[in-house]
Amino acid sequence: MSAQLQEITGSAHCGMHPIRPIHRLGHASHRRPLRRQPNSKEVSPMNTLDFVDQASLRDDIPDFGPGDTVNVHVKVIEGSKERIQVFKGVVLRRQGGGIRETFTVRKESYGVGVERTFPVHSPNIDHIDVVTRGDVRRAKLYYLRELRGKKAKIKEKR
Repeated sequence: MSAQLQEITGSAHCGMHPIRPIHRLGHASHRRPLRRQPNSKEVSPMNTLDFVDQASLRDDIPDFGPGDTVNVHVKVIEGSKERIQVFKGVVLRRQGGGIRETFTVRKESYGVGVERTFPVHSPNIDHIDVVTRGDVRRAKLYYLRELRGKKAKIKEKR
């Protein structure tokens, strides 16, 4: 080892790596450009989407959750006629948020389980009636798919 290196590290065989000179940071051209802060007057695409979402949200949706029995009145278009069809069943789940929020309703029809997923804020839903409130301990009631008869019953909230 050279004398200069011994002075910097302390000894020739101290077990440490030699100290290297600090590398100079590159020229100004190598630096990343500063992030441009959005002007408060500018409208970003996300703000626009949020604004459109807020305008599309419905305010006539009742408070319901998993385990509740609901009547969903759905607008059905057949040819040139429009009618309202009622889908009555138990809410299995409610998921998502904002304009993308959905809920799944399950019913038994002639011994066959039928599940249907609806967007909460869909214009195709005329209205939702809550028939009974269920007393459940889960947010997702997928276990009801395997149960039949009395075992598939949900206790009513008092």
